[in-house]
Amino acid sequence: MTSTSIIISAFPGMGKTYSKKNITTLNIIDHESTPFKWIVSNNGDRTVNPEFPKNYIDALKEIIYSEESPDVVYVSSHSEVRDALNKEGIDYYLISPYYRCKESMIQRYKERGNSKKFCDQLSINWNKYIDSINNETHPILIKFDDYNFIDVILLNDLLSRSRDMHENTNNFIKKANVDNLYPQQIFWSIVAKKKKFNAADIRLCSKWIDWDILCKFNKVPEEIILSSVYNNLINWRYLYKNAKKYSIKARKKIMELGADG
Repeated sequence: MTSTSIIISAFPGMGKTYSKKNITTLNIIDHESTPFKWIVSNNGDRTVNPEFPKNYIDALKEIIYSEESPDVVYVSSHSEVRDALNKEGIDYYLISPYYRCKESMIQRYKERGNSKKFCDQLSINWNKYIDSINNETHPILIKFDDYNFIDVILLNDLLSRSRDMHENTNNFIKKANVDNLYPQQIFWSIVAKKKKFNAADIRLCSKWIDWDILCKFNKVPEEIILSSVYNNLINWRYLYKNAKKYSIKARKKIMELGADG
């Protein structure tokens, strides 16, 4: 059974609420996880529902496989929900900020009225959350800079590309070129983890490639490391952990820029 809906798991602050309220040309559903995760007693106490996340995924299937399935369904970005989607083999897009966007995103949460507890939790666990997302292999990852939001152009673009998710990776990558791709840097993590990129590949794909994943799972060519052009794109924190793989010259630069990562 197939669905015409696209499923998006988005990190907090990516624009789900705004897009649902303001995009009227698409049928968008925000499949909230809270009613499925918690059992609330008469006195207001909450306990975790032992059926979660299965009950949440079952409800999602009813939504996307219905006769009038929506165009877009937003789902929770919590790890247990992502794990359940992965185990079910349900295709979805996973949207998150780059590692480097931490300070601007925390400020965004404060300005939109999130609680101090929420902001502190995101700040303390930022590395862990982003690392968890970068470790994903099933969904298609979409990385946002701090000026990016989910909008109608992106959603229409993903809807038109959804049919290609089941084709081979080369067809998908061929369509993800610099000229016709919306500014969000779409990158299929399973490709990033298995392919070794040379300097020419990096120069060609630098505008849309996922640098976090490239630095974490691949040996970045030394020509790229030693070029100042890519200093602001390279995740030096990840390279720092594997500095021994590189020559003395490259290692010196990695140690200088990644020591405080």
